[in-house]
Amino acid sequence: MTNLVTCLECGLSFRSLGSHINRVHQLNARAYKIRHGLPQSHPLAAADLREAQSSLALRLASEGALTYDHLPRAIEAARTAGRGVKCPEDRAKQAAIAAALPRKQLPPGAKRADGRDADRAREYQREYVRRRAKVSAHPVIETAAAGTEPATGSVDWASELSRASAAGETRGDVAARLGVTWAQVRHAADRLGVELGRASTASRGIDWDAELAAALAAGDSVGDLVARLGVKDASVRDACRHRGIRLKRAGKGIDWDNELNHAREEGETSADLIARLGVAGATLRGAERRRGVHVRRLRRKRDADTTARGIDWDVELARATADDESQVDVALRLGVDRASVYYACKRRAVVLRMASYRGSIPHPVDWDTEFARANVAGETIGGISRRLGVNRARVIGAANVRGYAFLATRPEE
Repeated sequence: MTNLVTCLECGLSFRSLGSHINRVHQLNARAYKIRHGLPQSHPLAAADLREAQSSLALRLASEGALTYDHLPRAIEAARTAGRGVKCPEDRAKQAAIAAALPRKQLPPGAKRADGRDADRAREYQREYVRRRAKVSAHPVIETAAAGTEPATGSVDWASELSRASAAGETRGDVAARLGVTWAQVRHAADRLGVELGRASTASRGIDWDAELAAALAAGDSVGDLVARLGVKDASVRDACRHRGIRLKRAGKGIDWDNELNHAREEGETSADLIARLGVAGATLRGAERRRGVHVRRLRRKRDADTTARGIDWDVELARATADDESQVDVALRLGVDRASVYYACKRRAVVLRMASYRGSIPHPVDWDTEFARANVAGETIGGISRRLGVNRARVIGAANVRGYAFLATRPEE
């Protein structure tokens, strides 16, 4: 039948499923459609019912029966109805009704049912309400929040803030000079539209015009000015912004190509290069990124050993390769950390063992002489290991490097 819609939950047919699925299956229209994979635009009423309702609405609209005269009454009825979320008018009216109700309070000194003192419990609840409402009991803060003048006297905020802006003072500087709170200065600056720095600095008494002019003439950067004046970076930037002065970036004028190549050759870390050039880490990283050249990072604390600078790594690594030394042996002999030896080997494509083999002797072995002697005597790897007092792994590694081949054990006769 075309004038009925079948419920997919129970199989029964109705002219409209809206009230049925809500009352019987506890589903609303959206949940019902999602559950059965139906689009949200799918109708839940029969075609003839939908057509009849549409015709009725069109006829009432053409006759002028559909008006909005009922809306004021409906709005008032909805406003006064008991809803979960109430508007401010409802809250104010209900608060007035609740305040007028008589409340029975325990007499002073009485105990509550849980054994707590009634007076202290009431004080605790009032303090909790005050904190939740964020009401401060401090009169100076309340004065600043209200936007009135401080209790210490009348302050001409317009002239004081203009003077502070011209001098590059921060909010903390103005508060300390006038003897008022930081909140009062902030509120006055917001009210008058004056922008002040927020950092608390020791910049009071600095002739910023002369200092910035000298910095421009000398080509100093913001970092140079910070180091020379002993102030924070924010103070210098605020002074530059108020006067429309722009200082050059730190690191400008450095020959980064030569510096980066020199650092890579000498095995310097990024911390070494930063300390030597006196630049920020962000400046170094930007120079590396633009040139595609990267200096090794300071990954661990022991990598801070920078005594490796000045070592002729080509000679030392060639000697280590000839003597079959490990990276740890080279580090102990040169008095540097193993990371410096590792990066020197990596840059020069030299392969050394990471650590010494167990049982290695403290003095280097003349492997060419020993292997020539073993080859004439027909010794095995085990015999060479016992004669020299080293383990078999070290003998095998030295033999592989020099192209010697020995039997592991003597063949049985």
